[in-house]
Amino acid sequence: MKSSHSAALGMALIGALAGLVAGTAQAASAYSQTWSGASTEGWEANTISSVVVFDGGVGNPAGSIATRFDGTVAEFDIGFTSGSIAETSGSFAGSQWKVSFDLQPNVGKFDNVWLRYRYQDATFNGWRHAMSGPFDLYGIWTNYSVAFDPSWSDAQAMANGWVQEAGPVVSFAQTMGNAYKTEVRLGLDLNTTSALAHMDNFIQTPVPEPETWALMLGGLLAVSALARRRSS
Repeated sequence: MKSSHSAALGMALIGALAGLVAGTAQAASAYSQTWSGASTEGWEANTISSVVVFDGGVGNPAGSIATRFDGTVAEFDIGFTSGSIAETSGSFAGSQWKVSFDLQPNVGKFDNVWLRYRYQDATFNGWRHAMSGPFDLYGIWTNYSVAFDPSWSDAQAMANGWVQEAGPVVSFAQTMGNAYKTEVRLGLDLNTTSALAHMDNFIQTPVPEPETWALMLGGLLAVSALARRRSS
């Protein structure tokens, strides 16, 4: 009982300190990437076991980026992070969001795919959302998507499929108020010694709330009615 109380107190202290030092994070914004050029467009490897390169020969339909497993360094999962791309980090507060991307497994055995956000910097862990499989459709593109509200409580986030990682971590709302990069993480089976996968068509977009849609619809109807009166 004493140890669990100490752990809870420690997590509360981390959250309080994070709130004091974070300041105001830049706002995340709508972003999309199809990798139709000739580079990774700022996307990077997510772990030291991952190598990320541009691949102009594989895409849905143009180019894409590929991640492969480098087992000579260490045995971690592989995947992609958005590097220093400003639109994909910072504060997601103020709107609901939808994130989607296409993945194509090529080599190796994958046991999961996550969308993951860490708080503030690399010293924190964070929250992740698991995608639905299967993950063994080799050479076939599969679209994955996640919708979330950055203002959710931890309980609401968990009810919507988000998992809080082991510490140091802060609440879901705090994490989404100052997110450190966007990560697409591919979990590897323990017996995997070689792995390769491609990602294309990453889209991150704010989703208007029902009240916003109602206001927009009301405005359109008002403009339409005014135009009819002028023409009659």
